[in-house]
Amino acid sequence: DRAVRLFASQSVSGIQKTPGVCGGDACIGKTRIPVWSLVNDRRQGMSEAQILAAFPSLSAIDLVNAWTYAEANSEEIAMAIRENEEIVKQSSDRQSFLQLSLVERRHILAKQADKIEPHYQEDSQWREWTNLDCDRFYEYDSSTETR
Repeated sequence: DRAVRLFASQSVSGIQKTPGVCGGDACIGKTRIPVWSLVNDRRQGMSEAQILAAFPSLSAIDLVNAWTYAEANSEEIAMAIRENEEIVKQSSDRQSFLQLSLVERRHILAKQADKIEPHYQEDSQWREWTNLDCDRFYEYDSSTETR
């Protein structure tokens, strides 16, 4: 069964994985439309007709290829969907954070700093870096100043 899935993942025509394009995710050939995105659209209730309307450059055959690839690589597709959902959640969390008052943001950041401080106190490289004499890196030579 695993060999069949591996073969199918390598031989689904019209599906390409290109390093540096959409994070290397499987996409419809010659596009930047990830298979996981189409699968997610379908899971959220979009019909094939609606998907094709949303992506006019796609054909029904592209969707068949996407569904075939997704079926043969269900774990890969599920992981990509989860990763994207996490990115969306983080973005939403960031937007909510930025809408807080400056005082509230400072309070939250101070609490986070208190939580991670023990980790850095145990890290010898961090202690070494924080004890650097930064003045020697930022010495100012007023004789070179132009007026």
